[in-house]
Amino acid sequence: MMEKKALVIGAARSGIAAAGFLGRNGWTVTLSDLMAPDFSLSLPSSVKTSWGPQQSDLLENVELVVVSPGVPSDIPILKKAKERKIEVIGELELFYQNCPLPILAVTGTNGKTTTVSLLEGMMKTSNLPVLLGGNIGRALSEEADNLPSSGWVVLEVSSYQLESTKCFRPHIGAILNLTPDHLERHKTFSAYQEAKEKIFANQTGQDFLVLNHEDPLVKEMATRSQSKVVFFSLNVPLTEGIWGDEKSLYWSWAGITEKVLDWAEVKLLGNHNRENIAAAGAIALLSGVTLQQVARIATTFQGVEHRIEWIRDLDGVSYYNDSKA
Repeated sequence: MMEKKALVIGAARSGIAAAGFLGRNGWTVTLSDLMAPDFSLSLPSSVKTSWGPQQSDLLENVELVVVSPGVPSDIPILKKAKERKIEVIGELELFYQNCPLPILAVTGTNGKTTTVSLLEGMMKTSNLPVLLGGNIGRALSEEADNLPSSGWVVLEVSSYQLESTKCFRPHIGAILNLTPDHLERHKTFSAYQEAKEKIFANQTGQDFLVLNHEDPLVKEMATRSQSKVVFFSLNVPLTEGIWGDEKSLYWSWAGITEKVLDWAEVKLLGNHNRENIAAAGAIALLSGVTLQQVARIATTFQGVEHRIEWIRDLDGVSYYNDSKA
């Protein structure tokens, strides 16, 4: 049997995890970076390292290149790999190709971490295992060897991660909003948007896409989706989807509208957090979580560290940590 050779570029968290996963699963791997990390690596014996400029001989007999999210897609070694018709993917794609569980993926310029943290709590109410990962928590490849036989994968995915996907197809994807960001990497806003839209590029009619009805750029993405589009809105009642008014949040589905919760019960501050709750709620409800379970998590959730995180009340004044802003 011929050996399978892979090159992993980028020795940060995702690259190290990808090299380890491939090395444990029958690949001979070279992990390459311009500089050696300033910590010791614990990798299988089938993984060797190469520090310094990446010469074309690193591609000798290689059939797969895995690139870390932080590595620009236009560096010379990647251009040479593509010229040689070598498959180039990112760690997100590597995980997807080895994940048998349904994936719930969230992207957007802002609000991703809060939304997936809410969603993780909502999905856990189903008493099935839930893996939270992607741009939050541990690198996905660290989990790929030990996935449960049932359950859900909740992913926060960035434009950097989506950019290097090929077949990635979440069962439910969500795009929260879109404003100019990471243009030092993507060069143009249209390229940034194109990367974000890869979250639904491979979806079919059996999948769902949750979109922000009030963001014109995001709303318009529905015209390019092959999946079932479900909107969330805080401004207009929807005949299908999740929507809110000043007092409450509602779920309209299959001709029935039901109240999910009253905003007065929610601890999170700000209209943006109401949108995050709506998006997470839509994904959870589409996945079979009940209205009561969605409401319970949404009304008890205290927030994510450093994001309008309540600290204490003192002498009639409420103190919050919003250092992420």
